[in-house]
Amino acid sequence: MKFYTALVFTLWFSFGANVLIYTGAMSGIDQSIVESASLDGVTTLQEFWYIYVPIIFPTITTFLLTSIAGIFNNQMSLHFFFGNDGDVPVFAYYFFRMAAKNTYASQDIYADSGYMTLGELAALGLIATAILVPITLLVKKLLEKYGPRVD
Repeated sequence: MKFYTALVFTLWFSFGANVLIYTGAMSGIDQSIVESASLDGVTTLQEFWYIYVPIIFPTITTFLLTSIAGIFNNQMSLHFFFGNDGDVPVFAYYFFRMAAKNTYASQDIYADSGYMTLGELAALGLIATAILVPITLLVKKLLEKYGPRVD
């Protein structure tokens, strides 16, 4: 349940900026193209799909790629949202929690508690990066290959 809460929180948190950027991208479209399409009898859905989406597709691609990366690196806002008791299944948040717990491992409270060392956490971060980079590049390549074109 916490994963879905984190997903909804992340989507809601970025909603305002996304609306502003998409609105700005859509306002940059030449209105003569839209007027020409309406004179040809294009419906609103066709206008959106065949005119607006291809023109703002680079913006869509950018947001999609940053959203994929955000799945792996959203940590501090989740810490503020869930507090110290949050056990949210997000990679970077897990690393953050383990590193935060590790800083107290030298104290008597967490001594010999089996937490990962900072070196092990750094190695896990590199492994996560090695997984994330190919996924992001693959999605980028697929979007460039199969996405709409402004021709």
